[in-house]
Amino acid sequence: MKLENSIFKNIREVSKEIGEEPHVLRYWEKTFKEINIVKAPNGRRLYRQTDINLIKEIKSLFRDEGFTTRGVKQILQKQQDELRKLQKNNKI
Repeated sequence: MKLENSIFKNIREVSKEIGEEPHVLRYWEKTFKEINIVKAPNGRRLYRQTDINLIKEIKSLFRDEGFTTRGVKQILQKQQDELRKLQKNNKI
């Protein structure tokens, strides 16, 4: 299923784009609550560009920088905390 001219990509397209197997993407979805994919009525996973960018960041932290799952979770949590702080201070 090719989603031409769509804001969404399916799991195969994302898998090919980032170079990870679909089962890895599914595992990361379960592990990292920050990945907020959309599920179609038929159960298919649909990824927005923001999801894909986050997955690329997670991949880089694992594959390029050698972080563990715990380390990646801590980094993502710190980023969310900083974003909330900026939003609270009306800087975004």
